[in-house]
Amino acid sequence: MGRPIQRKWFGPQSGPGSQIIVTGAKFADGTTPASYIMSQTGDTAYMVQDLAKTKTPEILFLVNANATAALLPGQMYINATPFGGTALPAKRIAQYRISLYTVPNTVARPTGVADGRVVEYSWSTIPATKAGQATLITESATTGVVTSVTVGTAGAGYFTAPTVTFPISGTGATAKATVSATGTISGVAVLTGGSGYVTGGVATISPPPPSVTATATATAVGGIITAVTLTNGGGFYTSAPGVTLGGGGSGATVTAVISGGRVTGFTTLVGGTGYTAPTVVIGPPPVAVTALATFTSV
Repeated sequence: MGRPIQRKWFGPQSGPGSQIIVTGAKFADGTTPASYIMSQTGDTAYMVQDLAKTKTPEILFLVNANATAALLPGQMYINATPFGGTALPAKRIAQYRISLYTVPNTVARPTGVADGRVVEYSWSTIPATKAGQATLITESATTGVVTSVTVGTAGAGYFTAPTVTFPISGTGATAKATVSATGTISGVAVLTGGSGYVTGGVATISPPPPSVTATATATAVGGIITAVTLTNGGGFYTSAPGVTLGGGGSGATVTAVISGGRVTGFTTLVGGTGYTAPTVVIGPPPVAVTALATFTSV
């Protein structure tokens, strides 16, 4: 392996510092988050940490690739750019030396080099300035990465996932809310952690649409209610509302049926007696309540 990479190029567990960013990585579970090297464990093996620190670090192996889609679980690739050339995948990295494949996704023989050999360069964090040098992409550790979102108020009246946004103090974070069957926000998953966010900030969840009360009409024959007809299904019911039948008679009852937060029809009609001008009053849905959440960053 030669002299291993100096520790100063490893990403720290927390706080700013230099780090070698992995161009592409695939963890054992098949996920491909942005990552950095934590330590060197072998000739082509490195302990790699998810940049958002949402996964346990894993040992990954350098392979000759130039696309994350080409990786198998447990593999990674790192690109470097030789002076006067284009980005190429690394085969191994020593303290200040880097061996590169000359053609991405191949092990073709370089001109004048025996089979099984790769071209070696000195590397630096600044752009290469002469032949024999290569630029290895490094950067300061990203801080303010959103790692989790905690729902403080679950809200009410959600039947489709709302949007989740973060304050303008940072950039790049995205998240997806999960809606329960009762119209509340049951959780928020971080999709990308972004950077620059102050921990404990507020994640804004868009409000649900306003609640709408369903309406219906009734028909009576000989004082008996024979039909209840839905005219507006309303919106954002979490349970079947009560239905009151009026209009001069007594004893009539009916049960509302809901689906997807709306009243869709009626069942178990009892017609009663004495209704001359039947009316229908459907109970309102719960008041829509906007969900509230905070986030944690590192």
